[in-house]
Amino acid sequence: MQRLSLFQPDVALFGAGTWALTEAYARHSRAFAYEFAWRSPALDGALGATHTVELPFVFGRTGLPSLRGPNRLLGDDEAPSSLVTRVHDSWVRFARTGDPGWPPCTLDRRTTMRFDLDSGTVDDPRGGERQAWERGVRGGSF
Repeated sequence: MQRLSLFQPDVALFGAGTWALTEAYARHSRAFAYEFAWRSPALDGALGATHTVELPFVFGRTGLPSLRGPNRLLGDDEAPSSLVTRVHDSWVRFARTGDPGWPPCTLDRRTTMRFDLDSGTVDDPRGGERQAWERGVRGGSF
Protein backbone atom coordinates (compact mmCIF):
# COMPACT_ATOMS: atom_id res chain seq x y z
CA MET A 1 0.00 0.00 0.00
CA GLN A 2 2.78 2.43 0.81
CA ARG A 3 4.31 2.02 -2.65
CA LEU A 4 1.13 3.18 -4.32
CA SER A 5 1.02 6.35 -2.27
CA LEU A 6 4.54 7.21 -3.41
CA PHE A 7 3.29 7.59 -6.94
CA GLN A 8 0.80 10.28 -6.11
CA PRO A 9 1.57 13.14 -8.51
CA ASP A 10 2.58 15.60 -5.78
CA VAL A 11 5.23 13.23 -4.39
CA ALA A 12 6.52 11.67 -7.59
CA LEU A 13 6.41 14.79 -9.74
CA PHE A 14 7.23 17.59 -7.31
CA GLY A 15 8.28 16.18 -3.94
CA ALA A 16 11.08 13.85 -4.97
CA GLY A 17 12.70 16.34 -7.34
CA THR A 18 12.39 19.18 -4.85
CA TRP A 19 13.94 17.10 -2.07
CA ALA A 20 16.85 16.04 -4.30
CA LEU A 21 17.59 19.57 -5.50
CA THR A 22 17.30 21.07 -2.02
CA GLU A 23 19.65 18.46 -0.58
CA ALA A 24 22.18 18.92 -3.37
CA TYR A 25 22.16 22.69 -2.88
CA ALA A 26 22.31 22.41 0.93
CA ARG A 27 25.49 20.33 0.69
CA HIS A 28 27.38 23.29 -0.80
CA SER A 29 25.51 26.48 0.06
CA ARG A 30 22.62 27.95 2.01
CA ALA A 31 19.31 26.56 0.81
CA PHE A 32 15.84 27.71 1.79
CA ALA A 33 12.75 25.55 1.50
CA TYR A 34 9.08 26.43 1.61
CA GLU A 35 5.77 24.65 1.28
CA PHE A 36 2.70 26.59 0.23
CA ALA A 37 -0.10 24.88 2.14
CA TRP A 38 -2.99 27.34 1.73
CA ARG A 39 -5.81 25.52 -0.02
CA SER A 40 -7.58 27.44 -2.76
CA PRO A 41 -11.36 27.24 -2.42
CA ALA A 42 -11.68 27.10 -6.23
CA LEU A 43 -13.69 24.27 -7.76
CA ASP A 44 -15.44 23.70 -4.43
CA GLY A 45 -12.07 23.18 -2.74
CA ALA A 46 -10.95 20.44 -5.14
CA LEU A 47 -8.02 22.52 -6.40
CA GLY A 48 -6.43 22.75 -2.96
CA ALA A 49 -2.79 23.77 -2.57
CA THR A 50 -1.83 22.74 -6.08
CA HIS A 51 1.40 23.54 -7.89
CA THR A 52 1.73 27.25 -8.83
CA VAL A 53 -1.20 28.48 -6.71
CA GLU A 54 1.35 30.48 -4.70
CA LEU A 55 2.51 32.59 -7.66
CA PRO A 56 -0.15 35.33 -7.30
CA PHE A 57 0.90 35.57 -3.63
CA VAL A 58 4.60 35.79 -4.56
CA PHE A 59 3.96 38.71 -6.90
CA GLY A 60 1.24 40.35 -4.80
CA ARG A 61 -1.31 39.93 -7.60
CA THR A 62 -4.11 38.00 -5.88
CA GLY A 63 -6.61 40.74 -6.75
CA LEU A 64 -6.46 40.18 -10.50
CA PRO A 65 -10.00 39.53 -11.85
CA SER A 66 -8.69 36.74 -14.07
CA LEU A 67 -7.73 34.76 -10.95
CA ARG A 68 -11.05 35.18 -9.13
CA GLY A 69 -14.24 33.16 -9.52
CA PRO A 70 -15.57 29.70 -8.66
CA ASN A 71 -13.62 28.04 -11.47
CA ARG A 72 -10.54 30.26 -11.33
CA LEU A 73 -7.24 29.69 -9.50
CA LEU A 74 -8.09 31.54 -6.28
CA GLY A 75 -11.85 30.98 -6.07
CA ASP A 76 -14.52 33.53 -5.14
CA ASP A 77 -13.22 34.87 -1.85
CA GLU A 78 -10.43 37.35 -1.39
CA ALA A 79 -7.09 35.75 -0.64
CA PRO A 80 -6.04 36.21 2.99
CA SER A 81 -4.21 39.55 3.03
CA SER A 82 -1.82 38.56 5.84
CA LEU A 83 -0.71 35.54 3.82
CA VAL A 84 -0.32 37.61 0.65
CA THR A 85 1.87 40.07 2.55
CA ARG A 86 3.94 37.35 4.25
CA VAL A 87 4.67 35.45 1.03
CA HIS A 88 5.36 38.55 -1.07
CA ASP A 89 7.59 40.15 1.57
CA SER A 90 9.59 36.94 1.99
CA TRP A 91 10.28 36.70 -1.73
CA VAL A 92 11.23 40.37 -1.99
CA ARG A 93 13.54 40.03 1.00
CA PHE A 94 15.16 36.96 -0.53
CA ALA A 95 15.67 38.76 -3.86
CA ARG A 96 17.26 41.73 -2.09
CA THR A 97 19.36 39.99 0.57
CA GLY A 98 19.52 36.27 -0.16
CA ASP A 99 17.66 35.59 3.11
CA PRO A 100 13.86 35.12 3.09
CA GLY A 101 13.56 35.50 6.86
CA TRP A 102 13.65 31.91 8.12
CA PRO A 103 16.52 29.50 8.87
CA PRO A 104 18.16 27.68 5.98
CA CYS A 105 17.31 24.09 5.19
CA THR A 106 20.14 21.84 6.38
CA LEU A 107 20.52 18.11 5.89
CA ASP A 108 20.09 17.41 9.60
CA ARG A 109 16.94 19.55 10.19
CA ARG A 110 15.42 20.27 6.77
CA THR A 111 13.80 23.45 8.08
CA THR A 112 10.94 24.46 5.81
CA MET A 113 8.66 27.51 5.89
CA ARG A 114 5.06 26.39 5.63
CA PHE A 115 2.93 29.22 4.27
CA ASP A 116 -0.71 28.99 5.34
CA LEU A 117 -3.17 30.99 7.44
CA ASP A 118 -0.91 30.08 10.38
CA SER A 119 2.56 30.22 8.78
CA GLY A 120 5.73 29.06 10.46
CA THR A 121 8.76 26.85 10.12
CA VAL A 122 8.64 23.09 10.49
CA ASP A 123 11.45 20.56 10.36
CA ASP A 124 11.23 17.89 7.65
CA PRO A 125 7.48 18.35 7.12
CA ARG A 126 7.10 15.33 4.83
CA GLY A 127 9.88 13.26 6.30
CA GLY A 128 8.00 9.97 6.17
CA GLU A 129 7.20 10.37 2.49
CA ARG A 130 10.75 11.52 1.72
CA GLN A 131 12.33 8.58 3.55
CA ALA A 132 9.99 6.06 1.91
CA TRP A 133 10.80 7.50 -1.51
CA GLU A 134 14.53 7.36 -0.82
CA ARG A 135 14.30 3.72 0.36
CA GLY A 136 12.35 2.79 -2.76
CA VAL A 137 14.80 4.50 -5.11
CA ARG A 138 17.87 3.00 -3.39
CA GLY A 139 16.24 -0.43 -3.16
CA GLY A 140 15.07 -0.37 -6.77
CA SER A 141 11.55 -1.37 -5.79
CA PHE A 142 9.75 1.08 -8.08
